[in-house]
Amino acid sequence: MRQKRKSKIRERYRYLFVILIMLLIGILFIVSVSSVMLSISLSMSDNVFSLQALGDWIISIAWLLSAALTIWTIYRNIKKRALDRKTIPLILAFFNLAILISSLIPLFILNERATVEGVEKVMLNTEIFYYTSVGCLLLTFACTIYMLRKQISERSNWYVFMTSIPYLMIGWVIQRGYTAFHDFQQAGNYQDTAAMLTDVSQYPFILNKTWFTFLALVLFNFILILGVNLLEFIWHQTEAYRKGRSRKKAKTTKE
Repeated sequence: MRQKRKSKIRERYRYLFVILIMLLIGILFIVSVSSVMLSISLSMSDNVFSLQALGDWIISIAWLLSAALTIWTIYRNIKKRALDRKTIPLILAFFNLAILISSLIPLFILNERATVEGVEKVMLNTEIFYYTSVGCLLLTFACTIYMLRKQISERSNWYVFMTSIPYLMIGWVIQRGYTAFHDFQQAGNYQDTAAMLTDVSQYPFILNKTWFTFLALVLFNFILILGVNLLEFIWHQTEAYRKGRSRKKAKTTKE
């Protein structure tokens, strides 16, 4: 009995130690990435996909990496059994997928000139952007709930609340953005807007402020998904240590 108690106490200490190490690594990862991003002074264009400055290249490459990591995370979890799927990576990946798809819509009007016709095309594209965003978010939310249905039914209903958190936050951003866009659309001062954009040498796509928020979210989600996958890898690699076994024994028992 004493031996069993001692082994359980040791196992709890090992769990606690690994969790503390993972928290420390997670904090250091976020702090280091944030400090690097803030310390580097990069010149960027208004249209980052024009690839005219170093900052444009970095953001565009990060967008592609974010898309690749998102698809890989979803595919990796789809192949697993329902109860073995990782909750947080899946929530973040499906959420980021909706943001990635929605952020593609304004790419079709980036070269529109500051004319009345150009402003009208941007306004139509922005309206499509908002509707697409809502549709993609609803679809990916439903997909996330479906993928986590076993965890929800057999473990906890809190997974539904966890899933809804990022969607509620971005929903508030979309609601504010669409309200401002709708008011501007109702005013219909496209000629004055075109003249103002011509005076400041800007393209009409800058009228879609929410798109820039989406681009920032793609980069932020990329850091989060990368960090979560890194912590998951560390958790998996320390399984034998947490259970007080050597890695060789752990492999043989699994086989």
